[in-house]
Amino acid sequence: MDGFGKVAQVVKREVLEILPVTIFFLIGFNLIAFTKHLVLAEEGVVYDGIIVATVGALIIAKVVLVVDKLPILRFFRGRPLYRPILFRATFYTLCVLLVRLLEPLIRNTIHQGSLAGGIEAGRAEIVWQEFAFVQVWIFVLFVVYVAFVEVHTELGREPLTRIMFWRAER
Repeated sequence: MDGFGKVAQVVKREVLEILPVTIFFLIGFNLIAFTKHLVLAEEGVVYDGIIVATVGALIIAKVVLVVDKLPILRFFRGRPLYRPILFRATFYTLCVLLVRLLEPLIRNTIHQGSLAGGIEAGRAEIVWQEFAFVQVWIFVLFVVYVAFVEVHTELGREPLTRIMFWRAER
């Protein structure tokens, strides 16, 4: 196999790995954006957050792929499912929180020319109520996502597909 074929295989594997989490968060974030649109429309404010939701889903998917490589996520393996679900969801949420705080800090530090200026501009830029709103929903989405992944890991693909999409025989 030539070099191009190996690169194509790696890219294909990466895309297939990132696709489920991206689709899940794309749907979740668009539901959040739609909810914000409905609430703000009542006040006469136009909100179009589809692009923000899409970029957010891509960022979170990449965070999940990077964080999944950390050995700490295997800490609760073999324990009752609620423990790894809550641990992983909390860990992912904290990692996303860090990324969400660092992104404006880095951007503003570069723009302002100093760390102090970057911190001050970032604090003024972030709407903390909205930040907290989105962060809570990120945690809820992670709980659902991780629960599904853990059940899939525990049961396997075939039983999970049967349970989710086929009528149970009695």
